[in-house]
Amino acid sequence: MEGRVVAALKSYVDERSEKVETRLLSAFHGWARAMEKTGLSAG
Repeated sequence: MEGRVVAALKSYVDERSEKVETRLLSAFHGWARAMEKTGLSAG
């Protein structure tokens, strides 16, 4: 039973991590597009 709980928890954490990663990448791409439009760069 403990193995099932661990597997379910791992699955939940994997799914949440993927959602967070997707949101961060989307936010970064939006920021990068805005920087390209304004001609500003990070360096």
